Amino acid sequence: MRLAIGQILLMSLLLLAAGCTPTQRPAKADFRATDTPARVPAIVNASDTDDDASLTELVHALSDKDPAIRLFAIQSLQERTGQTMDYRYYEAAEKRQAATDRWHQWLADTLAPAPITQESTD
Repeated sequence: MRLAIGQILLMSLLLLAAGCTPTQRPAKADFRATDTPARVPAIVNASDTDDDASLTELVHALSDKDPAIRLFAIQSLQERTGQTMDYRYYEAAEKRQAATDRWHQWLADTLAPAPITQESTD
């Protein structure tokens, strides 16, 4: 009996690896989609861009109720910035709040326009 179950599992894995699954249209990558499968590609792809708007979306995603979204968001932020601000996606919301606040402050500092300075013409 164990052998039969193992064979079924192995066959299932092989079929999945071979792409023998029902065809579905891939979800369009979208930060604000309501379903996780559509949001994850947008979050993952954001690690390879220099787009400031995607930084805002990634920081926003750190407060998501879905831990998978939070995980991919912090990974993308870490890839882009080299830091985590001690954010841990798996902690309770209260414990994540301080790190999330640091990310929001970092975002405000990063996206703030550079001050205009006047050079003297003496």
